[in-house]
Amino acid sequence: MALFVENQLYIQVGSKPKGRLKAILWPVLIHRVIYPEMRRAEANLFQRAVLALLRAKTDSIDSLAELTGLHEDLIRLVVAQCQANGWLAPDGKRLTESGMTLLDDEDEDSTDLKSGYVFQDAITGRLWPRFSRSLHELTVLNPTEKFPQFLESRQSGRKLRPYLINSKKAQSADLDINAFMYAYREYRDDFRAMCQLGTAKSHLDQIRLPGIQSVDSKPKSARVLVWLNVNNNSDLPFAIRDPFELRNEAYWLQDALLESVKAEQGLLKHIGGLLDKPVAEKQTVDEWVQTLRQQAEIRVLAEYPWLDSENDIVRYLSVILEWNEKLSSYSPHINELEAAVIDCQKLFEVFFQWLIKRYPADQNNLPKSNKNNWEVNAAALNALNIPSFSKDVVDALKRLSPKDLFKVISRPSHSLKTLMLAAAFGVKDHPRHPFKTLTNEQLQLSTLLKLADARNDSGHGNSVYSPRKTEELTKHLVDEYIKYSLDFITLFKDWM
Repeated sequence: MALFVENQLYIQVGSKPKGRLKAILWPVLIHRVIYPEMRRAEANLFQRAVLALLRAKTDSIDSLAELTGLHEDLIRLVVAQCQANGWLAPDGKRLTESGMTLLDDEDEDSTDLKSGYVFQDAITGRLWPRFSRSLHELTVLNPTEKFPQFLESRQSGRKLRPYLINSKKAQSADLDINAFMYAYREYRDDFRAMCQLGTAKSHLDQIRLPGIQSVDSKPKSARVLVWLNVNNNSDLPFAIRDPFELRNEAYWLQDALLESVKAEQGLLKHIGGLLDKPVAEKQTVDEWVQTLRQQAEIRVLAEYPWLDSENDIVRYLSVILEWNEKLSSYSPHINELEAAVIDCQKLFEVFFQWLIKRYPADQNNLPKSNKNNWEVNAAALNALNIPSFSKDVVDALKRLSPKDLFKVISRPSHSLKTLMLAAAFGVKDHPRHPFKTLTNEQLQLSTLLKLADARNDSGHGNSVYSPRKTEELTKHLVDEYIKYSLDFITLFKDWM
């Protein structure tokens, strides 16, 4: 068991992010581990095969081609590559000393022993899904001060005084191999996701940990410098940036941050300076968050004053505006893109619920058939003479069962496509229904249907085994969905 003790060891990993930030010194226990790291193969499969045959005195091009099954021209290319790498002598028939060493090392499947550092949270006791080969120690300006200060800029002399968050002072469990491997898998997945999104930092190199050789018996108590910024899409309106720069947010710290903010009024006030609304005296974190959300909705009403009586639409529209601002400032993770798409669909669901209640369809005018006949459904939709209902839109909506419409009209809570269908049948009974006026060019409902499908795809797992082809979510595509959502709502201001 290990106990966190203040010892004035302060660590910085990564660089300072941009934007409005607040600094915190987070308590951790740092375990130094020794682990075997496999040497990466320097030669590819073809090169190793040719080198092995040449070492076995098979040196003619035709013999090498016959034994490997490769074309003679490819054999000549491989030989030239091996010569260029210094593994073959100029005659192309004899291995050099480095060539012999290359084959010997790979035959032995050799490994190097490396040292690295594992971070154990001193508040929760859990391992961070992050690893480091080295530690960069921060120098305190005055070691005798209770609250440490650091020189942030030598040129300006600007000082940094982070908030010293409380540790639980409880004993943390010894490093468990199962917990270690779980944390490593999360780290590996985050690194892979960063590379797939094209946001990999050039200075980051993935640490590969096939296992642990040994662990220091006594971990070091330290504090890691972390940064907080505004984040309006979580339980708190701010989040800790990932100090290791693999993801935008340190998701593994968010729960502990929430508990710490509720327990420490000083921390709440420290972070409150990030936002337009400071924390009032004796105000709880829940009360403060509620105040902030009300402020966000007030900002929406300033831009969309015709929504003043539609609180539900205002609430969801404020979330979309926050996503619009957030996604423009960095390269988001795929999970954030999926969350933004889901919030766009929620906005449309609330909008169509309003439209159904504002212009309800007479149930006597709804299709009576219990059978889902696509041809009959298409004929009923075309008979509505809605300008924005193109052939693509009708083809998509005709697949829906008419019997669901009766439930949706009385209680509009269903899928987005079904809500759209129910709203459409309101045109028969309401001459001023917006669907009678707005054109296909204005509404572009085919885009809305794609958004609905994108949200449905994001809610399910997809793999090479799934026959369904889905549209890949990209930042550009989600930006378009957000813009479409905002423009769509604006089209209805004359009916609000």
